[in-house]
Amino acid sequence: MINDFLNEDCEIIPTARDSYGKYIESTPIPTKCRAKEDIKQVKNKAGIEKVSEIEFWFNPDLDIELDYLINHKSKKHTIINIKSKKDLNGDVIYKVVFV
Repeated sequence: MINDFLNEDCEIIPTARDSYGKYIESTPIPTKCRAKEDIKQVKNKAGIEKVSEIEFWFNPDLDIELDYLINHKSKKHTIINIKSKKDLNGDVIYKVVFV
């Protein structure tokens, strides 16, 4: 259902932090997404409110974590928060990632 709306190309870049706190990037995973430019205040994993400029919608089967990066239109975005949108039956229909 959501796959019909995912009409933009982007890459998910899995990352890890080394002992100095720098990101070590893995091989990018190409996927489809939908980017919605919308300014919102969302809480990050520390509970601090941050300003999100873009909402990315992804397939619910996509494995994505807060430490990953999103490459969209040749720009890397840091993830602030991830939410799952559910239907009336409680099934996840898509994931929303705030950057």
